[in-house]
Amino acid sequence: MGTNENRVKKNKERDWTEFRYYAVPEDTHMLALQGDEWIQCFGEGVESLHFHNHMEIGYCYYGEGEMLIGDQVIPFREGTCTMIPRNIPHTTKSRPGTLSRWEYIFADVEGLADRIFAGKRIMRDRAVRLLNGTAYVLEAGENEEISRLIRAILKEMEERDWFYQEKAGSCLDALLLAAARMTTRRTEPVVMEEAGISQLAPALDYISKHYDQPLKIGELAEVCYLSESHFRKLFREKMNMTPTDYMSLVRVQVACEMLNKTEKSILEIGQAVGFPSLSTFNRNFRKIMGISPVQWKHVPQNYDQKIVNWEIMKGSLTIG
Repeated sequence: MGTNENRVKKNKERDWTEFRYYAVPEDTHMLALQGDEWIQCFGEGVESLHFHNHMEIGYCYYGEGEMLIGDQVIPFREGTCTMIPRNIPHTTKSRPGTLSRWEYIFADVEGLADRIFAGKRIMRDRAVRLLNGTAYVLEAGENEEISRLIRAILKEMEERDWFYQEKAGSCLDALLLAAARMTTRRTEPVVMEEAGISQLAPALDYISKHYDQPLKIGELAEVCYLSESHFRKLFREKMNMTPTDYMSLVRVQVACEMLNKTEKSILEIGQAVGFPSLSTFNRNFRKIMGISPVQWKHVPQNYDQKIVNWEIMKGSLTIG
């Protein structure tokens, strides 16, 4: 296997990014995407990166091409495994004119960590930080345990034999623990330092914990030990969006979950996720999700493997 320096090259800057929302079942905290629709020439005609509200775990059964994570380009081939944290811009591009077969698992890391570390808050929070702070593209044979567990989950979800959800869930728990342990050992995966995002990790973590409060760009820059101007430039360069856009996206993600799982009013949810007024909440929700919060709450299809794509353009959101 080559070193990361040999595997990784720079990706040209992209003008926009898609947000793809996946609703995962609350009881299993995971969603598998499988079948013939995932045999394709990935990235054909697509110039954008995208990111999700949950961790994307992928396995390549055949094909070759490139994974783009932030501004980095990493080759993939048969047997490649990926673990991409939520909110990290990325995409997959098959070699032009060829087909690749990928299958995916979307995992609610926080929900799974609550289950794994019940009553052990410190360990739970450390595991979540490790898992959300590192993106991996693992070559075939690089980590057999990770590869085996991903394949086992996909097999269970495809065959749907007796107790398949329980068995897949136990494999997913083991996978996340193995990935967190791998992160502490700092092996040879493509980690976010190399994707250029590590400098922003404190701000991303801060937003995830304080989205319900008024946030200023200056305080986000401060937790990263950067000047505000440099922070704004770096954030735009690495995340393909502004810090303001990102804050609104996190708030809307949480709002979607609250609309699904609670009986709170639209106003209460908007306030709970940090929007200063109902009109601001409605405006931003519609721009990101394509429908209003009321429509989202009353359309059951939104909770069944729904994907929402949103092109994030500079200046496209308003939060004031």
